[in-house]
Amino acid sequence: MPLTIPIVTTTTTSPPAIAPQAKPAIVSVPKLTVPVFTPPTTTTPPVVAPVVAPVVAPVVAPLVAPPVTDATSVATADWSCIRVHESGDDYNSSAAPSGAYGILISTWRSFGLSGWPYEAPATVQDHVALELYARYGFHPWSSRYACGL
Repeated sequence: MPLTIPIVTTTTTSPPAIAPQAKPAIVSVPKLTVPVFTPPTTTTPPVVAPVVAPVVAPVVAPLVAPPVTDATSVATADWSCIRVHESGDDYNSSAAPSGAYGILISTWRSFGLSGWPYEAPATVQDHVALELYARYGFHPWSSRYACGL
């Protein structure tokens, strides 16, 4: 058999023609404003020296005792006269009415006190006498006439 050799033929072809591309158009784009975050700044306040007021000693008025009156104290001539005429100025006088001011037992009880006036300390008897005076003046004591009150 006869030998057949295939024949290969090659052809060269030129690449396909590429159409020239148009140059891109230049388009202007407006500039964009982008906000930029800036952290707040803290400033330290300036150090200010404190204002120091001068030290001034307070003016202290001299202590003046309140005036002694029949309404504020039993250490008056009027009260002394009442005590002398009611009890001989004896806080322990048991004669009725009793005590230095000759206080009736009914009056004593009206103040919520127990016992007898002559049994009470002088300060309690003085307090009751001043309270009676605050309410009625010297009217509870008949000796007021002898004392000119």
